[in-house]
Amino acid sequence: MRTQLHALAAAVAILVATAAAAPAAGAATADVQIRDFSFRPAFTQIEPGDEVRWLQGGSTTHTVTSRATAPEAFNAELAPGQELRRAFPVAGRYAYHCTIHPEMRGVVQVGADTIAPKPTKLKAKLGKSSARISFRLPEPSSVSATLAAKAKPARVLRRAKARDLQDGGRSLTVRISGLAAGRYRVTVKAVDLEGNVGSAVVVLKLPAEQ
Repeated sequence: MRTQLHALAAAVAILVATAAAAPAAGAATADVQIRDFSFRPAFTQIEPGDEVRWLQGGSTTHTVTSRATAPEAFNAELAPGQELRRAFPVAGRYAYHCTIHPEMRGVVQVGADTIAPKPTKLKAKLGKSSARISFRLPEPSSVSATLAAKAKPARVLRRAKARDLQDGGRSLTVRISGLAAGRYRVTVKAVDLEGNVGSAVVVLKLPAEQ
C-alpha cells in the first residue's frame, strides 16, 4: 500500500509541475538528460514560453526541484524511465537540484542572462605557504584569483588558475611563500556560462614571521 501511495504521489507531483505552465503554441523544447548523477547539460537557456523536458535515464529515483531563488517553484520526483515537461513563461534564472542527491544541480535560464556572478562572503585563512580564500558563488562559473600589493598601482604577484566551480560555498588557494610581511589584495573573479563577469576583493595581512 505504501509503495502504491508513493507512486501515486510522485505521479501527482509530475502532473502538477507540468500543468503549472503549459507550453505556448510553437514553443521550442530543450532536453536535459538525467544520468550518472548529473543533469546534462547543467545549464539550459531558452526563451520565455519554451519548455524543458527532463528525461530520466538513470538507474535510481531523482527529483527536479527548484531552489529558493527561482522565480517560480516546481518539484517532481522521477523514477527511471519517466520524464518531466515544464514550460517557463516567466523570464529569469531557475536554479534547481535533486533533493535526494543535492550534488546534482542545474540551471534553466529563461531569456537573456545579464546577471554578474559576484562572489560574496570572502574570507582568507593563512597557511604555512598558501592562503585559502573562501567565498560563496551565486551560480556555476569559472573562478580565478590574483594576489597583488595593496598599494596602488597594484602589481599582481600571485595567481590561482581558473577552476570550474558549482554554486555555493567554494574556495581557491593562493601561494604566499616568499612574500614580505604586509597587506595584500586578493581579487576573486568569476565568469559564468554566458560570459558575465563578477569580482570581489578580500584583504590579506601577512605577519612579519611569514
